[in-house]
Amino acid sequence: MSLLWSWLEIISRCIEIALLILVGVVAVAVGFAVRAEKRTRQQMREAARQSRCVRCGALLGEEALALADAEWAKMRDELDRSHFYRRYRMVRTWRAICPGCGARYSYQEATRAFVLLPDEPPRESS
Repeated sequence: MSLLWSWLEIISRCIEIALLILVGVVAVAVGFAVRAEKRTRQQMREAARQSRCVRCGALLGEEALALADAEWAKMRDELDRSHFYRRYRMVRTWRAICPGCGARYSYQEATRAFVLLPDEPPRESS
């Protein structure tokens, strides 16, 4: 009986150690992901401060990022309200909307620049 009990204790300790290691690895991975997202957002803000709209020449700035975030949140909320029983896999193609003419821009991480989306006509910003 004592031999079986000692094996159970060893297995129990191994499981505890494995869970502690797993929690540590997940915590480190989440930390890296949060830091990478913050770095990308900072790079987008810097690129927006230096970019001008191809169509109207207005400076994009942080307002363009805020407009895109607000438009994205509005679109998501409308989908959630109209189809609350469904879940959608959505890909965000635009990251900035020109405050002057409403042109939409995607962000190219490799070049750290905004590129006008050719497929969509510019929308009126409200």
